[in-house]
Amino acid sequence: TGENLSVEENAKLIEAEIRRLAVSRQQLILVSGSKGGPEVELALSMLRDDPAGRQVKAWLNIGGLLHGTRLADLGLSWPACWFVYLAVLPDRSFEGVRSLSTAQSTMRRISLTLPRDTLVVNYLGITLSGQVSDQARGGYSRLRTDGPNDGLTYVVDAIAPRSMTIPELGVDHY
Repeated sequence: TGENLSVEENAKLIEAEIRRLAVSRQQLILVSGSKGGPEVELALSMLRDDPAGRQVKAWLNIGGLLHGTRLADLGLSWPACWFVYLAVLPDRSFEGVRSLSTAQSTMRRISLTLPRDTLVVNYLGITLSGQVSDQARGGYSRLRTDGPNDGLTYVVDAIAPRSMTIPELGVDHY
């Protein structure tokens, strides 16, 4: 998948790969982290009524940004967008960040339905304030007033519906 491609574009790539592998009748376990979470969630939803989707037996969602992140909202606003532009300069694409905005994530999730036969497990870092890494500190501080977060997204926003969750205390997003 492409780091700066949108969630929707990457979901199509994942869907195509699942279809390719499903031809051999392999049983699949998908593992995703961070931005890969909403990409896999969307791909699975697109395949929910498709025989290829039945080959996916489990999905391990590690800190997935399933509801997007308020930090993307901040990164798309002035003047922070200039710093984001520098970060994505080689691709010159804001699509990856834009697709993680809370508004776009909310719209995308309205119609999502995961296949009933796919086991979904969330591995979730629960950051304690004294254990935030240097890399997560800025995001953690910005999100802290609105609730527990891992330095990139709120803890509750990384949990897929109808799933099991394995929490680990003292671990942030990075």
